[in-house]
Amino acid sequence: MNNPADWAKAVDALSAANKVLSDMLANAKLSERLENIEDLLANQFGKNVPGWSDTDLHFDDVIEHAAYLTNPNRFEKEYNSSPYVFTSVGCRSDFFHLPLYNYWCEKLKLAPVFLRKQWEWVYITHALYERGMLKPGSRGIGFGVGTEPLVDLYASFGCEILATDLGAEEAEGKGWIETAQHAADKQALAYGLANTEDFNRLVSFRPVNMNAIPEDIRDYDFCYSSCSIEHVGHLSLSKQFVENVLDVLKPGGISIHTTEFVINSDDETVEEGNTVLWRKRDFREVAEKLRAKGHHVEPLDFYTGRHLVDKYVDLPPFGRGEPHLRLLIGKFKCTSFGLIVRKGT
Repeated sequence: MNNPADWAKAVDALSAANKVLSDMLANAKLSERLENIEDLLANQFGKNVPGWSDTDLHFDDVIEHAAYLTNPNRFEKEYNSSPYVFTSVGCRSDFFHLPLYNYWCEKLKLAPVFLRKQWEWVYITHALYERGMLKPGSRGIGFGVGTEPLVDLYASFGCEILATDLGAEEAEGKGWIETAQHAADKQALAYGLANTEDFNRLVSFRPVNMNAIPEDIRDYDFCYSSCSIEHVGHLSLSKQFVENVLDVLKPGGISIHTTEFVINSDDETVEEGNTVLWRKRDFREVAEKLRAKGHHVEPLDFYTGRHLVDKYVDLPPFGRGEPHLRLLIGKFKCTSFGLIVRKGT
């Protein structure tokens, strides 16, 4: 199925079938829904699931998984002695089965679905939670927050949050306002997760260009962004932001950012434009640089998963619903990847 038109037809058929399936399984557990989605994918594509060869589906799948259990380095995963669930890792379906995934979806008042944006929110939130950041008195800052619900959620934990986004004129020029992905003030971020009094007291909003962080934004306990750093204009600026943003933190503060990750290339990528794409080499370069300066970067885990849902690549136009863990951007297969840094002391 190499013809994009054939892919589009197959995705349309899958989308229609999946709507019926999602209606039937609206209240089912994610593990049950994964099994049904995989059956649907297998019936739709047979052994021709995008990303798989004819022989992959059975024997190589078993061999690959066995090799992963005995030799994680085969999947370019750094040695991990971290006690945390989430290190620096890409989106894959394994995480959707963890009890914590349902827990945070309940806190966000969302039904768990196989969408990578939802995974990003759970990833960022649990990574902050297990590092002791979500508690009364913590000060956090979100960059490029758009209309995401995380600001409201963190306020419900008693955190003081500064929400930032591009100024209205810049955002309009990039199309964020037209697509309802821009916050003009903090009221756009109120979802009823924190009570109104706490939200108004704890949340503030300020326009900020991520390429020019004001010098008076300092002494925060944590900072984060959800798929924002790829929209700063150039890959070099994106990587520079990850370093520069540590200036807003106290020593020992936590910085977490998710961004686009190219699965099928460590050479070619998109380096300039509205959306730039990170490769494994880019994450390694940034990690090496930050570690050399005394910061702790959580181990990089590039394993992309072994379920059919992990192999399915969604095609534009997007918005058909789940599964949407992988997508095609130009000629690149991409997913979300999270990078976690603790500022050196």
